[in-house]
Amino acid sequence: MPNTPIRPDVPVDDAELNQRITASRTLSVALRAAGIRSLCDMGKTPQDPAVTVSLLPSRWAPVTVLDGTDMPDQSAATVLRHGLHSLSITSDTSVETFGPETALRVELPTCGDALRLAQWFMELLPPPRAAAQQLRDVLENLGIGAGDIQATGALIHFGGVGVHDAVALGRFLYGIPGPALDPDDGWHAVEDLASRTGAILSAESGHVVMVRADPACSTCSRSHRLQVGDLTVTATLRLTAALEEAAELRDTQRV
Repeated sequence: MPNTPIRPDVPVDDAELNQRITASRTLSVALRAAGIRSLCDMGKTPQDPAVTVSLLPSRWAPVTVLDGTDMPDQSAATVLRHGLHSLSITSDTSVETFGPETALRVELPTCGDALRLAQWFMELLPPPRAAAQQLRDVLENLGIGAGDIQATGALIHFGGVGVHDAVALGRFLYGIPGPALDPDDGWHAVEDLASRTGAILSAESGHVVMVRADPACSTCSRSHRLQVGDLTVTATLRLTAALEEAAELRDTQRV
């Protein structure tokens, strides 16, 4: 029998690739909202799983799940086991070495599988995690950095925010520019911005929000920042509603 030439894998077409990219990003957002460390990737050929997700370990003690293998992340693995079963998703799961850690690798055959799993995670978010995700979504829609926002127990940790983002936040909430301020004009300007931002967030959330200036030193490579204190779920939802109203006003003015 003559040797058959080896043919390279044919990549998926652009439409399918875009669907896989969207599904991968959607699942990644849902896992982050659930507090699960993960990496999502999409397959490049029709033979590849549409989305492959690697669940990374956290600080919990090992627990036996899925195929009997000890996994280092109790929360992620247990939740995923029930999710896959309830959604009737048949996926290949395996344990893989990820640097110095061990991760759970899950191959999702179709984009629909990935999207259903993402929706399942989002529907099961406890109130603090759901509130944190809503706040992240609206801030990102406004172009304001929200990378530090996360649920910590019953509270929402806002974390650090750049001074330019803090200025934009005040302008969005009040609809007009605030007092003239050059946020790069030394420590006093950053402290003044922290005071004003704390007053704005407290007024809009109905909760006293502590904001501390975090100016960069003259030799630092980073920019000035503010450190925003924790919010309750109710305060977070009120702040989110105010920001959503600001986003709607902005979009209306663009029409």
